[in-house]
Order: sequence, then structure tokens, then C-alpha cells
Amino acid sequence: MGFTFINNKSAETTNSSWSPAPKMLLGYDLAKNQSIRLQSSFTMHSASSEAMSSNVVQVVPNIVQYGNPHLKTYKLFHNNLQYSFNNKYFDFNTVAFFNYMPGVINQFFINDANAYAISYENSKYSTQLGLQISGSVKPFGNSLLALKTYLLPVSIHTKRENGTSMNSQYISNNFVLSSEYKAFSIFYQFNFPVFILTGVFENTNENQNHIFAKYKLKEWTFSAGMYWVGHPAEYKARSVQQDLVNFNRTTQIHNNKNMLVAGISYDFSTGKKAQIQRKLNNSTAPAATF
Repeated sequence: MGFTFINNKSAETTNSSWSPAPKMLLGYDLAKNQSIRLQSSFTMHSASSEAMSSNVVQVVPNIVQYGNPHLKTYKLFHNNLQYSFNNKYFDFNTVAFFNYMPGVINQFFINDANAYAISYENSKYSTQLGLQISGSVKPFGNSLLALKTYLLPVSIHTKRENGTSMNSQYISNNFVLSSEYKAFSIFYQFNFPVFILTGVFENTNENQNHIFAKYKLKEWTFSAGMYWVGHPAEYKARSVQQDLVNFNRTTQIHNNKNMLVAGISYDFSTGKKAQIQRKLNNSTAPAATF
């Protein structure tokens, strides 16, 4: 159990709020190689300084962008159920999750003095329902051949203050085919880009079609690879169906098509090797300028 206090102050307004921040975690081992875990939490989140800034920027003629200094904090109810299974041939992990966010902060196109603007508002609520599936398959029970998979089907529903509803569905994905034999290893990574709701637009994630090879000789590691084999990097963006503005853009970077990379490294570490991971539950907010 914890507590969160947020105080937002600007030239236009001052908002203060506090809330308990409980978190519950229940886990149970079904068998030696199977486990199930239930997690629930309640947290409070504040708008970024950019979202609350009253600075105005011209995007294109008749379209401006600015923040909303009257934004309030919003709450997040997070729930997930995780199931894990692993043996010599399979490593499987699935997480079903549901998020409910009353008063969530979203970015929209709005009418503003016979023009259009991109700004922020506290929507009535938003829900996120999804299933995260990750794991690997090893047909020979070792690292000679392995297929690693990541799938994330998600459905998002948002109810705005004016009563309109917005929906977005996508299946994020990533695949890695790898082979390791003694000191030599090779990896092939690919995905199928999908449109993901980001702010006021839907953007595709970066296309992947990469291949890498490594060879380890004592403390030395030699590596080589190629990014975007046969295809340029491609990025797409579009407005959502309910937006006031119809926007579509496709960008391709042909200079990095078949991009070759090579590297060499030397491990200076001695003694017992250990891995240390640190996690900070804070982040630096972006500057309140455009």
C-alpha cells in the first residue's frame, strides 16, 4: 500500500490531488514448470508539462497545436492474469490484461475559431483489453534452432466528454528465428507492421527484416549483420476514422535499405560474472515547448 500526491501549478490554474496506491499480487505454482499469477493495482497519473502548456504552434495553415492547462490527473485500474509454462522444448508466457482509466488524458482535433486545433482533454473513460503472448519453441530441445514469438492483440475503447466513442484494435508482433552452434550464432528478426494509436494519429511500428551473425573466440566477439534486407525502412501515419481532419502519410528511407553493420568487442571482465538490473520508477518530463 502506498500514497500518491500530485500538485500541478501553472499561470492559469493550480490542481492538487492525492490518492492511495494499493497493489495486490497473488501467485501459485501449478506444477514444477507451471505457474499462475494475478496482479491488480490502482495508480494516479498526471499530465505532462507539454500537455498542460498554453504555448501555441502552427502545424499547417488553419491548424494549430496547444496544450490544456486545466487538465486533471486521471486514475488507472490495472489487472492482469499471467500463466507461465516451460520445459525442454517450450517456453510459454501469456498475460491477459484489462485497464480502466476514468478521466484519461487524450489528444484530439477540435474546432477553434473557424480553424482546427490539436489539443488535450480529460475523456470520460478509456478501456484497454488485450492478451500478451511471448515464448520460444526449440524443436531439438537445445539452442541449435529456436523460434521466439511476441504477439500482443489489443482493443482500445474511449468515450469522450462530448459523448462520441472511439475504437482501435491492433495485433503488435515480433518474431526471431535463431540458431546457435558452439561459438557461432545467427539471428533473423522480422515483424508485420500494424497501426497503433499514438496521440491524435495512428502510426505503424517500424518494419523489421534484419539478419545478424556472431562468432565468439574466448573474450573476443565478432559480429556482422544487415538491416532492412531487400526493403527500405517504412513509416505510415493516418488520422483515426472519427477525426475532423483526414490525414495520411507514408515515409520510406531508401538509404538504409540493405544496411550493412559490423562490430568487434572484447570482454575485460574477470572473476565471477553477475548481472545487475536497476529500475527507477520515475522519468524526466519533456520540456513544455514545441
